[in-house]
Amino acid sequence: PPGNEWPGGCFGDWTGASSVASTLSALPRSRALAPSATRRAFTLSNVATYAALRTSTTDAAAAIVLLNFDRSSISISIDQTQLAQFGVARPQTPTDLINGGSGPAMSSTLPWTVTLGARSWAVYTVTLS
Repeated sequence: PPGNEWPGGCFGDWTGASSVASTLSALPRSRALAPSATRRAFTLSNVATYAALRTSTTDAAAAIVLLNFDRSSISISIDQTQLAQFGVARPQTPTDLINGGSGPAMSSTLPWTVTLGARSWAVYTVTLS
């Protein structure tokens, strides 16, 4: 519809299509990524990063979204206290929704750390306790 099109035409014609393809493929893999999902942001020390737990309003789906706005790669650590505050079960090995496979394991006592490339993002499904 007008006003809702991809820049330059349809998705397949847009020159930036390949850079957002992984993002688009991740969206239908979890109801926690739906626009209506509850979003609770974690407190992080680096202002160039963002992390939030998203939970579905219709089922038990949960995902942690991590963003790096910096021009260099960075490690994002979420303290185990914050994970517990939002009910994230530990230990567990989250599933990577963008690239598939296992993500970094969550310890029951250590912060959960994920390294992101420059200006990139990651999404991991998690189990709530």
